[in-house]
Amino acid sequence: MAKVKVVLCVVCMLLPAASWAVYSLDTLDINRWSVRLTNYGTFGFDPVSLRAGGEWPRGSGHFYIFGAGLWVGAIPGDTYTAVGYNPNSGASEFTPGDSIGGINDVAARVYIYPHDWPPPAGRFPRAPQVRRADQDAWCCFDDFDTTLHEVHPNGPRRTLGVQVYLTTYASVAFPAQDFVFLRYEIENQGPDSLKAACAGIVMDADVGNATNDNYRGYWHRWFPHGTGDSVFLDNLACVYSQNESGWDTTGTVAVELIRTPGNQGATAMKIITINNDPANDIEQYLALAGYDWSIAPPPYNPIDSQSPIPSDQRSLLATGPFDLAPGQSESLTAVIIGVNAQPTGDSLRIFEAAWIAESVYSAGLPQAINEPPNSTPRTRDDLLPAVARGALLLPGTQPASLLDIAGRRVARLLPGTNDLRRFAPGIYFVQQGRSRKLVITR
Repeated sequence: MAKVKVVLCVVCMLLPAASWAVYSLDTLDINRWSVRLTNYGTFGFDPVSLRAGGEWPRGSGHFYIFGAGLWVGAIPGDTYTAVGYNPNSGASEFTPGDSIGGINDVAARVYIYPHDWPPPAGRFPRAPQVRRADQDAWCCFDDFDTTLHEVHPNGPRRTLGVQVYLTTYASVAFPAQDFVFLRYEIENQGPDSLKAACAGIVMDADVGNATNDNYRGYWHRWFPHGTGDSVFLDNLACVYSQNESGWDTTGTVAVELIRTPGNQGATAMKIITINNDPANDIEQYLALAGYDWSIAPPPYNPIDSQSPIPSDQRSLLATGPFDLAPGQSESLTAVIIGVNAQPTGDSLRIFEAAWIAESVYSAGLPQAINEPPNSTPRTRDDLLPAVARGALLLPGTQPASLLDIAGRRVARLLPGTNDLRRFAPGIYFVQQGRSRKLVITR
């Protein structure tokens, strides 16, 4: 079982100023992950039991995430942050809702397919109405409540004025069943421009027993893949354990940023320890920006590659800087990956999982479950899979062309089963009247 930590839960111990907020949670549980979702910036933490809320594989009793959340920092005059999950307290500086309904709006809850979908378009015009994956979820939250923010070292509390819209995706189709995607839209609804903004994901990834975890970070590296091929790994923060008593297998949980403002990629990968937690807005912003916040003066050291000894590992994977003018928004997409391998053993499997996750997201998140009874019947073109491994079943009676990413024809496809084992993994297009993306995996 996952270790129970002592945390100050924002649901169970709300500050008085936020006591009327409509806090809600649900569980993304259609594929091999079971992840708690909330409408106040935290995910992977169960505020009801005060225990870990990220189980993989689902139903195994193996917990890999104790808690996680979004961090945003910027400089609107002074330096301020909005923290969706504080790993040392479990608290969040975000509250449910938006500027229209406020924090007492019962409509500002977690919407998840098939429990409560889609979100009402009339109330939330930014909310998605069409699913991209087998199980989508959506919620909105903001940092408008000053009483939930930490006391600032240089003066009174203030907010960034950021509104966040979060959409999450989970698919059961191979090879996406071990991925959870999170897409954040971060909008500046304050009066001031947010200069040098940074955003990222903080994760307290407890693999079973929290005290024996290891961290490895990979940034801008090429790895050999097969004969004459290689995989480029832009960024990946991994937490793993060598052994857990009573577990049949022990794997790795990893976080990757796959879409960032300005296509900057990850610009900071930091280890946060229980004894070295960024304690206030300035230290939290320094961590987001890639500095060692506990050293005076703080040196710029953006990439932590590994932890020196096994311990309770927390990681921060961030991007920036970028500016947000009033009314402007930027998007950040991350993926949570579970893989039954470890960096010290079969590291290539972890790198391939990260590469496949990015390819699957680019290809449009294939759906593999049956459509609801009242949905529109699928057309023949919809039967063409978005991901193929080894072979492709081409529907219909007409041949098609297989194009590479540059649009060059690399094969003629015939109706029925086509052998794809000779093609390198990657993104291709099937041209059969119209072009459709196809991700070939191994």
